[in-house]
Amino acid sequence: QGNTLQVTAKDSSADAIAHFEKMKFVLGSGISSGDTMLHIRDHGQDFDWGNISVDNASEWMSGARGTKRVTLYTGPTIQLDNYNASTGTTAGNFEYGIRSNTTTPAASTVTASEIYFEGNQFKNAKITYNNNTPSADDASNGVYHALPSTTAVYSGAIYAGTSTLGNTTTGNVLTVDGLDIGGGRNLYGGYTQSVVGDATGNEVILKNIPNFGSGAVSIYGGWSKNGKATGNTVTLSGSAGATNWGMHYFASIYGGYSGKSGATAADHTQGNTLQVTAKDSSADAIAYFEKMKFVLGSGISSGDTMLHIRDHGQDFDWNKITVSGLTAWVNKLKADGVNNPTATLYTGPTFTLSNYRPDLIGTVGDYEFGKRANTAGTGTVGVSVLSLDGNRFQNATETPTASATDVHAGISIYGNTTNNNTLNLKDNSGTPLNFMNARAGYTNAQNGGSEKNTLNLLSGGSVTNGYAGYTEGVHLLVDPASETNPTLVDTTKNADATENTVNIKGGTLNAGGKLYGGYIAPNAALTPPNNVSAGNVTGNTINIENGTFGGSTEIYGGYTNGTGKATGNTVNLGKSDGTFNAPTFSNAFI
Repeated sequence: QGNTLQVTAKDSSADAIAHFEKMKFVLGSGISSGDTMLHIRDHGQDFDWGNISVDNASEWMSGARGTKRVTLYTGPTIQLDNYNASTGTTAGNFEYGIRSNTTTPAASTVTASEIYFEGNQFKNAKITYNNNTPSADDASNGVYHALPSTTAVYSGAIYAGTSTLGNTTTGNVLTVDGLDIGGGRNLYGGYTQSVVGDATGNEVILKNIPNFGSGAVSIYGGWSKNGKATGNTVTLSGSAGATNWGMHYFASIYGGYSGKSGATAADHTQGNTLQVTAKDSSADAIAYFEKMKFVLGSGISSGDTMLHIRDHGQDFDWNKITVSGLTAWVNKLKADGVNNPTATLYTGPTFTLSNYRPDLIGTVGDYEFGKRANTAGTGTVGVSVLSLDGNRFQNATETPTASATDVHAGISIYGNTTNNNTLNLKDNSGTPLNFMNARAGYTNAQNGGSEKNTLNLLSGGSVTNGYAGYTEGVHLLVDPASETNPTLVDTTKNADATENTVNIKGGTLNAGGKLYGGYIAPNAALTPPNNVSAGNVTGNTINIENGTFGGSTEIYGGYTNGTGKATGNTVNLGKSDGTFNAPTFSNAFI
């Protein structure tokens, strides 16, 4: 009783120890991180965990960055009673204390062959590994130019913040830029190794990762041995070769990992975000993300692909996939002469989207931009490609040069009101052209009206179904140009088809054909009776100067399939000089 074994220097040793109640380790300037203080060869003794102590711990930890670790004891296996490795000291962003290498850390009586003193930054650590030119203040800023050795502390794990003493890792950011991460490495934003503690609000950023030939790598936004790993982010910002080895073949990326028994999405997926900020980012597999965010920037050109997944994707709620940076991206490309840019956001194995429908991202000038998948379905769908595309929905003028089944001038598939578009149907250098369906303004969306569009049926052009303004929208968007919520619907406002014009000057309305100034159509994606607008079709005009009209043709100033009004529309016959040349006009019903 009362006997103490005190160790004050590294590399102290003995063959055996016995008959001590206490064991004390005194840290001093001669002891560095990585040292071992006491080596026992043949025979140790059991201790009560509360009787093992470390002096000068706070002084030794002063000015530390990351992890400092000393092996206090290594030798034969000993028993430790009343064991508790979650009783360390917390000082600011750091923890420090003692623990052992027991394989049953939650038990009160354990066996171990090593005892450690550890100090870790468990929160707000910002660690960067890159291949930039070194500078004098790198270490103080957490910047290093080589990854830790595979034999370094914690089996060579690459991390920003970690806890081995029961704290929650949070606010940590690990950045790797331009370095080879292959060879079986694990990367963590927040790495909670203790039996208690979560990993929340951490991030891993991977930039310009070069190709590497072999060795699976696992990347975790947050990792917790027995707690939650939620609200973490992994940011991908480009990798060499995109689909050639390296990240594309060997990287598995996880938003979070929880080792707790029976872990669910609430433990390892909730709030985790996969963020992609550059073209040609890639991975072999992704898992445990709730959200996926694509950030457009100047390094992404029209036609680029942002994320390539090779082997295994994961399912998402469509509402949790977002795109940001649209306006600046579009304006940059517009200045470079690209008016309607596109991008592939994701390509890879088929996965399931829930709550899917094409969605507006934003409106820039005369163009709308949206995100969509490679499916014609809605709701719960299987997809393998996500893309960003644009449509000119206003101020478009089109004159087709070949016959077609469907033509339009301005179109919206994301909910804008098509307006001020002009479609000219005419011959092509003397060759007659024929069109089945022609719409000057074509709102093929669940929201949005159609107004002030013009359809010109001219000499040499023929059409079966023609519309100046056509909409399948039911309501209107509040502000489709909003940077934050462009898809918000104002259900108090109905989609209308107004002030559209058809001019017939020498063209042909085919037999059985129909012409409309304004038209409200049902939306096939919606369920009756809520599948058609209650808006009005008013103020539309059809001007007929001359032309050819096949049998059983019909002409409407305005027409609605909904419950709104079709009033105040006008059909004008003849030119301003009073002449009217349409011998077959008797075939038409007006």
